[in-house]
Amino acid sequence: MTAVPGTWPTSRSRALDWLVHETTGEPFADLVFGEVCRRLVEDGLAIDRATFALRTLHPQFLGGLFLWEPGYEEAAVNLYSHDAMRNQRYLESPVRAIFDGEVAGIRRRLDRPEEEGPNYPIYDDLREAGHVDYVMMAVPCVSGNINAAAFSTRRAGGFTTGELTTIADILPVPVTETILDFYPIEPVNDSAPQQMRGLLVAALRERVETDVATLADAGLKVI
Repeated sequence: MTAVPGTWPTSRSRALDWLVHETTGEPFADLVFGEVCRRLVEDGLAIDRATFALRTLHPQFLGGLFLWEPGYEEAAVNLYSHDAMRNQRYLESPVRAIFDGEVAGIRRRLDRPEEEGPNYPIYDDLREAGHVDYVMMAVPCVSGNINAAAFSTRRAGGFTTGELTTIADILPVPVTETILDFYPIEPVNDSAPQQMRGLLVAALRERVETDVATLADAGLKVI
């Protein structure tokens, strides 16, 4: 189903309908991310790997990375300390370029090594795994943080414009109107303590600002 031009969503998908209408009772962000990726594949999108790099306001952790691939029952979650920003792998990654606001998006056809632009090490890793197209999108939030969603495919010819539009439409509210944060809760299992399950907290900016103003009028300080 195609929507009216200039409105959201650009087109309807079963994955988007599920995300909007059936996730209110699911508190765990990794489960939501993994399930929406699975449903996108069921809708016909050629996604062979998906990640979501999320900045947090947590004192111990810089952020987390959700990783999903076909066959995963749920997305894997890895947390990174603030020291990770000095790690060479991070400094030479497209995530850093997105987080620092250098670019709003990146697309690299991995089957065209002659293309101009930074040759991040992740590209070589993906090529070795058979991926031919990679795209990363900035996901800015009013808190000032910039997050990043990335998708890659092994299908010859890469992603179509329609597939990339469907992925962009998955965000149910324009990101400039939201406040987004991730709070770690518990390890996924004892053998991998750095893989954490956590709450992805998303709220409409207008509603949050109204609530904060009400508390301030009552003499309460929100921290």
